[in-house]
Amino acid sequence: MTFKNLFIFSSIVALAFGLPLLFAPQSIFDMYSVDKTNLSSSVTHVSRCYGGMLIAFGIGGFMALKAAPSHGRKSLLAITTINAGITTILNILAIKNGVENSNAWITVIVVGAIAIMAGMLLSKEEIEMARK
Repeated sequence: MTFKNLFIFSSIVALAFGLPLLFAPQSIFDMYSVDKTNLSSSVTHVSRCYGGMLIAFGIGGFMALKAAPSHGRKSLLAITTINAGITTILNILAIKNGVENSNAWITVIVVGAIAIMAGMLLSKEEIEMARK
């Protein structure tokens, strides 16, 4: 996996979840929630904020496709690794605690793969930058 491929893939995933979270949080809530009766205004607000962040991350990923090895690119890889790793763990906990239904395992697999790929590229980036 190359840096460019990772950011194309992660940007598409970010936009695929970010747009519905921002503009139609009920659709994501219905898809993943176990208790479909409790979409409060607070949950809607937090979903929209997270959707906005995902959209920004997706756009930023597309903007960084041609970035050369640098501290900025290393930072993007670190952000991607940490965010995807935490999101994976939180989704597993939500499934185990009965908050999300089994559809969330798809998210665990996709976002977990992004975390692993970004982590591997981050370690390569460290080596490349140390050589220069």
